[in-house]
Amino acid sequence: MKRLIINIIAILGLLFNTFGQSSQNNKNVSLRCKTHVTISDTLGCDSIVMIYYPNGQLYFKVPYKNGFQNGWKEDFHQNGSIIGKELMVNGKVVDGLNIFYWDNGIIAQKGFNKNGVQVGKWYHYTKEGDLFKLYYYKRNGQIKRVKEWNPIKKKWIKSGSA
Repeated sequence: MKRLIINIIAILGLLFNTFGQSSQNNKNVSLRCKTHVTISDTLGCDSIVMIYYPNGQLYFKVPYKNGFQNGWKEDFHQNGSIIGKELMVNGKVVDGLNIFYWDNGIIAQKGFNKNGVQVGKWYHYTKEGDLFKLYYYKRNGQIKRVKEWNPIKKKWIKSGSA
């Protein structure tokens, strides 16, 4: 069991060091993470995996039980504020509301997951908290349609890009 978790950690470390890119404030900012990973034995084979940004700030934390993600998976911005939390059971996201935040604490997006995929209407907000985009998802998680707020016309318009 521990060997499985250590292999997962090694793969995650390689992925984050190789592909860790993000865009913040419309600028590409490298988010290379330290390969430093902490495994805390909590109850026998159960562990909490934590990966850190180069500045030492926690990047994400996820508890494992019996080789699967079980519990609250938490992701953090480089400044320490929460990106989002997802409740995991046996490696799958639990059905329900998910909320993700900008680094200033304002809601970035919110919507529902069902059977591990986004469903229904998802709301996307600017860093100032203004609703600017709506995504409509089918039951299988595919995007059905997208609407964007046009501040000049002061109405919602269909978007061609998802």
